[in-house]
Amino acid sequence: MNKVERALRYIVNILNKNKVRFQIVGGLASVAYGTKRKVRDIDIIIHEKDFKKIVPDVKRYIVEGPERSKSDTWDCYYLELNYRGTVIEFGGAKTSKMFDKKSNLWTNFKINLEKPVTKNFLGIRIPVIPKKQLIKYKKILGRKVDKIDINYLSKN
Repeated sequence: MNKVERALRYIVNILNKNKVRFQIVGGLASVAYGTKRKVRDIDIIIHEKDFKKIVPDVKRYIVEGPERSKSDTWDCYYLELNYRGTVIEFGGAKTSKMFDKKSNLWTNFKINLEKPVTKNFLGIRIPVIPKKQLIKYKKILGRKVDKIDINYLSKN
């Protein structure tokens, strides 16, 4: 079992135990749809109110948060874990914003946690962001890795 698989099993078990709705986004979502690239971290969206449900179970792995955080690309309620060398990042489902390089503006990133696509990835059933929404948000971010993912996702 590689370290990303180990971390995914760990966090999915905690989310399910605490009855937290979630969706996998980012690179792991792209790979779950078939993109061929290395996954370095796990990106997860949950409701802001659910952060407090998981903190007791993950507190020893917390690197940052939970708190409001802003980077060059994201402005969201955020929690970062480092589970045995794998970064697991959480963002809030309702209040997250991402920076649109084309318009030079912050745009809302709202995700409906009630409507995921269920994928079997590494033998783990995971709720994944719908492909159209994944492509849309990767276009807004427009990083090199996003363009690679968009190229694959748009063709398959």
